[in-house]
Amino acid sequence: MQNEKFVIKLKFVNSDGEVSDRQYTYYSPVALKVGDVVRIDENPKRRGIVSEINVPESEMEKFGDREKTIVGLWVDDETSETEKNVEETALAITPIEIDETLIVIEQFPVLSDKLQSVKADIDKQVEEALALPATEASKAIVKKARTDLNKQKENAETFRKAIKNKLLEPYEKIEAVFKECITDRLKYANEELGRKIDKIEEAQKDKTYQEILRYFIEMKKATGIEFVVFENAIPKVILSITEATYKRQINEFFDNVQSALEAIDALTDEIVKEETLLEYKKCLDFTKATTIVQTRKKELEIQRETERIRAEKNAEIREKTDAVNTVIQQPQISTPQPEFKAQIEDLEMVIHARITLKRSQKDMFKKFLLDNNISIEFVGKQEVKEVQ
Repeated sequence: MQNEKFVIKLKFVNSDGEVSDRQYTYYSPVALKVGDVVRIDENPKRRGIVSEINVPESEMEKFGDREKTIVGLWVDDETSETEKNVEETALAITPIEIDETLIVIEQFPVLSDKLQSVKADIDKQVEEALALPATEASKAIVKKARTDLNKQKENAETFRKAIKNKLLEPYEKIEAVFKECITDRLKYANEELGRKIDKIEEAQKDKTYQEILRYFIEMKKATGIEFVVFENAIPKVILSITEATYKRQINEFFDNVQSALEAIDALTDEIVKEETLLEYKKCLDFTKATTIVQTRKKELEIQRETERIRAEKNAEIREKTDAVNTVIQQPQISTPQPEFKAQIEDLEMVIHARITLKRSQKDMFKKFLLDNNISIEFVGKQEVKEVQ
């Protein structure tokens, strides 16, 4: 059964990383994605970038016997060769073997025999103490036996600590020598090798960064999208991600930006289009940009409607005020129309006034009110002031 092949189109990439404009049709033994860098033939320096996938088989038929198949994904031969030869160039580090027969505590058998002989004496003393009768007459003897055994225990602990210190003394000495000869040296080597690895990885990371930065700049020029920066597409470069993956991410980034710009350009409201583009350039999120603009538009509409209602109310108030002022400012009718004369004469008026009289005028003012059928109501406190 023949292995499955995939028809792709690719563009050649030269040694300076420049991508050709023309596309070429090839078979691929593996499934690829647009943006993948591939090795074209046995020449390790000949590479290309996939520009189209899922190409119809009919595209390949016109080449007849001249059809070609790529080798596969491109891998830097220098890096690949280095990784392949790691085992051959690695240092042969032999594990340290320590002869356990060197670990001998010569005093242990002597101490063990001594403790066994003491154990027999302790057992005898304990048996004799436990055999004492529990009577009131023997209480003092039992208490003394207990006190003596506790003293034995304290003496034994003192002896045990002395044994421990004696045993630890040579251990502490050998531990210091062990640390100096082995532990510290291995620790130093580990730290130094760690720094070497960090330096190598920083160089690798910088190489990857420079390569994908160059590719990003090329894509900016090719697409004409100049307002984006490298960090928008690749926030951080890490060593575990390959250049091909980063380039694929850059392609997807520019595709998304292009799609967003096309959607913005399709907006019919020129003001909304301009504001959406401005917001999109800030956040590079089409949904967020449109939401901000629509929210702002609704808030502006609410503000305008509020101002319109306020203006209408103010106009209504001014209209009523003007009408009242017009009535007030109309000249008095010296000769009213006959049909309204009786009504005008019978119209009651309430006048709020402050009247100042001399005492001699009080009776005359009262007579004036009575003669003219004018009623008066005193409101508040009446004051009598002397008028100069």
